[in-house]
Amino acid sequence: MQKRTEVRALNVSSLSSPALYAKCKAMNASRLTKSQFGEMMSLNGLNELCVYLKTRTSYSSVFENTYSQSFNRARFEALIKKMVPIKEQSILRYGALSGSGIDFYFALRRDVRIILSGVRHIDDRLFVDPEIAYLPQSVLNKVGVDANGLEKSKNLDELVSLLSGTPYRTVVENALKEGGYVALQNALHAYVFDESDKRFAKCLGTKEYAEVKELLSELSDIITLSGLYRIKKFYSDNPEMNKQVFYSHVTSIDEKTLESMRGAQNLKEYVTLLSHTKQAKLFEGMAGRDNVEKRVLYRACEKRLAMSQNPVVCAICYDELLRIECMDISTVAESISYGLAPETAQNLLIKE
Repeated sequence: MQKRTEVRALNVSSLSSPALYAKCKAMNASRLTKSQFGEMMSLNGLNELCVYLKTRTSYSSVFENTYSQSFNRARFEALIKKMVPIKEQSILRYGALSGSGIDFYFALRRDVRIILSGVRHIDDRLFVDPEIAYLPQSVLNKVGVDANGLEKSKNLDELVSLLSGTPYRTVVENALKEGGYVALQNALHAYVFDESDKRFAKCLGTKEYAEVKELLSELSDIITLSGLYRIKKFYSDNPEMNKQVFYSHVTSIDEKTLESMRGAQNLKEYVTLLSHTKQAKLFEGMAGRDNVEKRVLYRACEKRLAMSQNPVVCAICYDELLRIECMDISTVAESISYGLAPETAQNLLIKE
């Protein structure tokens, strides 16, 4: 385990930022197209899907030295999710050198994922997070927590003890006093937003930081507003559920507005309040859809990645879109397994 060091902006050539920008744009161009998803949904069985991804897409690298006949769904999805750490490491070969703070952001997200994986493993010994399970040793050597120890924790007290000496211990202890897994997840994700914002403020120039701050606020808002949307849709008769809403200090939503939205009596009243927020347009057309949070995240990141020339914004948006793409590939695999018609399966995808 590597100790997290104090934030320090690196004084290096700005040439690496254009390199990071170009790298993210190039990787984004290799994402699967709508046409490719249509072709995949017409395949017959998991073996054909494996062959397609291995021979006709950028996912060929995760299928090297594998044979489609040996695949089951669990192994297939584990390999697909290997793509996230692979691409993040590719970005970091540029981003870490630029002193942009993107390395810190990815590291926090990875640490939090490891902690949450450890917590889930306590309740379900069979639970495995493929993204964590397939992290290369070179990455595990740099994480800010004891990944192996956390995964073997037998109870929460043991897990918390293993976080001693890290900034996560206090966050986890306080969250567990307030509630269960949802409270813990919210607290850790809020920590990622809050601390990343501080790091980017120190590492970036005023103009670059302003755009990154706007993106972080937008992503944070989407998680908050989507959570409230779900609560008002399914649990409007249970006001206690409002306590489970994610909230970060990195937000464009003022406390008065948030309290009004929490107090909405039903989904209709909530949607009216939502229409007056900065993120209203991103939620248009989401009525009746599932996975609202991921759909809105996709819409927001797709738009920003297409328009921005800020390498940090591009890196964060690409990472989000790649994670969603992995989800969509898993949806295709599930749809094929259940024999769903391509038109039906298409509606289940996040990709627009």
